[in-house]
Amino acid sequence: MDFVTKAISRQEVYAVMINYTLWKEIVMKIREKTNATILMVFDFDLSDDTPLAIFSQHLTLDQQRHILKQVHDVCEKLSIVPTYPIHGGYMGSNAKILSYGKYRFYDALALEFKTYDTIRQLILGS
Repeated sequence: MDFVTKAISRQEVYAVMINYTLWKEIVMKIREKTNATILMVFDFDLSDDTPLAIFSQHLTLDQQRHILKQVHDVCEKLSIVPTYPIHGGYMGSNAKILSYGKYRFYDALALEFKTYDTIRQLILGS
């Protein structure tokens, strides 16, 4: 499978607003070069300032759900594929909100986040 990944920016996560205009430009530039599937991702690494770390550590549960819905809507409009944070993705070495109270890896099923049902509804279109 040929695909291109593009991460949601830290600024978008902090603002709880996916920049549709910017994403439209990004998709057009990618499409000029390839017809590969484009994946919108919540990037992560070992730092505390990644989109996933910000999503999990700085947003309220309602804000998390809101940005997930925005991701879905923007991806649908631009015919790209959302990759939702479900199981995994490091939240940073200084993460205070831990999955199941002890893991620094995001889990949408954890009581601390409870975003799995939102993700499921978005995927199923209900």
